[in-house]
Amino acid sequence: MRTRTIAPGFYKNPELARCDAHARLMFTALWALADRGGRLVDRPEKIRAEAFPFEPDVDPDALLWQLHSQGLALRYVAATGQELIEIPRFGKYQRPYRHEPPSMLPAVEDEGSTLRAPKDPTRIGTEELRLSPVSCLLSPVSSPPYGGGKSQLTLDGIAAPLETAAMKVKTGKPNTEGTPAFVAAFCPHALIVRAWCDLLPALPPPIVPWVGLPERFLRARWRAQAMHEQWETQSEGLGYFRKLFRYVGRSRFLTGRIGPHRLHETPFEVTLEWLVKHEHWIKVQQGQYHDKGEGVMR
Repeated sequence: MRTRTIAPGFYKNPELARCDAHARLMFTALWALADRGGRLVDRPEKIRAEAFPFEPDVDPDALLWQLHSQGLALRYVAATGQELIEIPRFGKYQRPYRHEPPSMLPAVEDEGSTLRAPKDPTRIGTEELRLSPVSCLLSPVSSPPYGGGKSQLTLDGIAAPLETAAMKVKTGKPNTEGTPAFVAAFCPHALIVRAWCDLLPALPPPIVPWVGLPERFLRARWRAQAMHEQWETQSEGLGYFRKLFRYVGRSRFLTGRIGPHRLHETPFEVTLEWLVKHEHWIKVQQGQYHDKGEGVMR
């Protein structure tokens, strides 16, 4: 196990408030077990031995599903078949030792990686997980929905699981795999960025690393579009973004093929960071930056 740090906001994290006290303690143990990329092999019994060496009755698998349901520790299967865990935004809140080797494990957003689902989704939020009365009182939603979005480890981020819970109430559909709410909860940032680079190689590439406001804006666009279009798979969403990027490529203005109004200016070229802002996103889809014959995106 490695030495990690705990931010003051950890104790008031609303996603953790939905979890049992044992799950909260396990969360900090996962930080110490994770590599530089915030990833580790999903071996519940080994994790239990490290986190609770004197408590053999603790159910590590149930605790991990609690953390997964709140988007705090994502359980997934890599393209290689490995069952892994990734802690979202790990690098933003942890400062690993400079000589710590880089992660050799595939990321949750790598091509071929798929999120796991519990064999019995009804276990999430039941007595089997031993949710304490304090947890339920602190949480705005006493029974946490399965498939909550990725969340930050402190309070200064977007509480995606709270928004996912609201979507569940609004739509009346369970937030399980194969539903729009489940697809909306997990934005495949890396795959979208890769599609932008593949389809629009002449335009400026996205910033690296893809973090901060652009990441939040893209997640918001993905979530809203998934619910509006009722995507049932991630592939449907990626197909929509690829269609949008091709539509952007047909605009002479957005791709810099129309000269500037003044001689000393350079032509405008759209960036992904610019596109994912709400006001720009709407105008692009309405065709306001395309020639009149092009029409709106369909």
